[in-house]
Amino acid sequence: MGDQSSTFLDPSGDLLLSTNTQSFVVSSKALCLASPVWRAMFAPQGHWAKQSSGVFSLPEDDPDALLIILRITHLQFSDLPDVLVIYQHLLQLAVLCDKYDTVKLVRPWISKWQAPLQAQAEDSCQTGGDGYLGYETWLFIAWTFGDEAVFKEISRSLVLTSTVTEVNGEKRLFNAQGNIVGDTMPPGSLEAIIEAHSERISALLEMVYKVVDRYESAEDTTICRLGQSSKECDSLVYGCLIKGLRSLELLPKRLKASQVQLSVKEFADDLRSLKCFMYPGSGKHYNSNHGGYYETISHSNCAFTLAFENQIGGIIGQTDPSGVLEVHLTHIKEQKK
Repeated sequence: MGDQSSTFLDPSGDLLLSTNTQSFVVSSKALCLASPVWRAMFAPQGHWAKQSSGVFSLPEDDPDALLIILRITHLQFSDLPDVLVIYQHLLQLAVLCDKYDTVKLVRPWISKWQAPLQAQAEDSCQTGGDGYLGYETWLFIAWTFGDEAVFKEISRSLVLTSTVTEVNGEKRLFNAQGNIVGDTMPPGSLEAIIEAHSERISALLEMVYKVVDRYESAEDTTICRLGQSSKECDSLVYGCLIKGLRSLELLPKRLKASQVQLSVKEFADDLRSLKCFMYPGSGKHYNSNHGGYYETISHSNCAFTLAFENQIGGIIGQTDPSGVLEVHLTHIKEQKK
C-alpha cells in the first residue's frame, strides 16, 4: 500500500491517510486504540471503513502535526522532534488533538514542546504590549491542552487591547497591531470577547455622560461643596469637561459603544488625558483638627478628572466581563484530566 512518497508508520499497515502533500501508511488497530474519533472512523464496522478501500483523504489536516500524532500512536517515540521551533506547528498540533481527541496521547510531550514557543510568545509583549501580542491563537492551544491561567490571561488581554470593527456586516476583532483575530479560536471565544469589549466601552461612556448630566442638571444645587464660589467652580469644571469631550468627539452627539473605534485601554487613556483647571482658592476657613488652624480653601478635589480616574481604574480592573465563558472553563478542566 502506498508509493515512494508515502511515510510508512507500519510496514504492514492497512490504511493510507493522505493529506494535500504527504501520505502515511498506518495500522487501523493502532489508530482505533489511540482515539475514539479514529475508532468511529476506521473500525471495521465504522462508516468510513465500510465505504472505503483503505485510502482516506484528509485534505484539511496539517501533515507535520498529523505525523507527530501518528508516530506516538505507533510507539515511534525516538523519531519525535525534541523541540517545535515553528509556532504554527504547535497550533496545528492543538487543532488535530482537538479534532481527533488525542490530547491525552500527546500530553507527555506537550510541556517540552510548548516551553520555548511560550517564552517567545511572552517576550512579544515585553515592549509595551500586553499578553501574547501576535500570538492570540494561543488561546486555542490553552483551551485544547487545559491551561486555564493562560486562557484567562489572553482573553482578558484581548478584551482590553483589541478593537472591534464591522466588516461585511460582521463584527471582527483586531489586535493591537491591527491584525484580524479569529482564524483558529475556541468555540464562542470571539463572540464573548467582543461582547466583553463592548460592555467595558459602554461602562466608560456611561461614566462620562453621567458626569455631564450632573453638571447639566436643572436642580438648583452645586457639585462643588465648598460653598464659597461654588457656582464659579462648577462653571469652570463644566467648561473644561465639555471642551475635553468635544476634543474626543464624544460630544455634542453622544456615542454608543459600537461607534468607539478604540480598544478599552486606548479609550481609557484618552479619558485620563483630559485636563481640568482648578478654580483658584479664595478665603480661609477654620480647621479644628490638631489644635485648630486656618487653611486656604482649595478646589483641588472638584475636578472631574478625579472621578474619572477612580472609576476608570474600577472598570479596567474588574474581573467580569472577561470574555471567558463557563463552557470554556468546563472544557479546560476536562482537558487537564
